[in-house]
Amino acid sequence: MVDLDKLIAEPIYFQFRGKAYKVEPVTTARFVKMVQSLGRIQGLLDKKDTDGIKSTSEVYDVYEEFITTLCPHISRQDIELMSMGQIAALTNLLINHMMGRTQTEEIQGEDAEKKNTKLA
Repeated sequence: MVDLDKLIAEPIYFQFRGKAYKVEPVTTARFVKMVQSLGRIQGLLDKKDTDGIKSTSEVYDVYEEFITTLCPHISRQDIELMSMGQIAALTNLLINHMMGRTQTEEIQGEDAEKKNTKLA
């Protein structure tokens, strides 16, 4: 069973360079902004295949817009210090959070795996 109350009641956090960052709840306004930001990220990825990306600043601009929608306390400097793998992992975490998977299916799946491991 999926507990929709957990989507609001239990905040999630991530750690970068020893500092914990809270991921804010996905309000309707934040959801709309995230979808728009994802569109800009996709546009940037499409652009690399046609015109080419002109600068790293372009890349950081779109990811900063997306990430700070739910993590307003992270700085541009911290985002620039991340590897692309870290940015991709954080983007994936935020998309999962946006879709409600960080507090429902994934957590329940992890709990089920732990229970199955203990039973084996």
